[in-house]
Amino acid sequence: MLGGALRESSARAAAAFAIGATALTLDQLGPWFPHGNAARIAIGLAATAALLALARGDRESVGLRFAPAQGWRWWLKATLVVGVVFGMALVAWFALEWALKGSVDVVRAPYSLDLADVVHGLLVAPLVEEPLYRVALCVPLAALVDRRIAIVASGVAFALLHVRYGNAGPTNMLAGFVLGWAFVKSRSLALPMLLHALGNACVFTWWRLHGA
Repeated sequence: MLGGALRESSARAAAAFAIGATALTLDQLGPWFPHGNAARIAIGLAATAALLALARGDRESVGLRFAPAQGWRWWLKATLVVGVVFGMALVAWFALEWALKGSVDVVRAPYSLDLADVVHGLLVAPLVEEPLYRVALCVPLAALVDRRIAIVASGVAFALLHVRYGNAGPTNMLAGFVLGWAFVKSRSLALPMLLHALGNACVFTWWRLHGA
């Protein structure tokens, strides 16, 4: 169970929360983006290593298993279902925008979408952000409070990150909740990393099709 080894000791769970909160604060407030990825990776790795130590090496408690608990076949089907639901949510978002404004602003790329941007979105961003916004945040909250609270907090923090860096949009406002749910349910950091990369690939394709 995610956070299970930490839940055995209130002191260790509290220490895990302090570590996660510190890591998230540094990432939210530090001048790391977009050129400080090495610093952000170091923060995520340090927080993950500290949580693993507090969990006394129990990798599954920290979400450091490769295969998701339900198996890859289950998650392939779940990803298709989530993709449809996510698409319906975006349609509802744009429909509301049309109802309020009489038009829809097509979300265009805030970047040039050159090779460096694509590499960042498909490789660097998942490696940087998933240890921070899933492991460092969700694991302590799952141990201290509740897994549902962990998912909500993960989604809100991820959305705030994109607002802070001027990259807010309907996709990344919702994505953190989906990635948080995937991490908590699967107990595997590998899964939200893959989903993060897949989601960014879909967004890049959208931008290209709309003349980004």
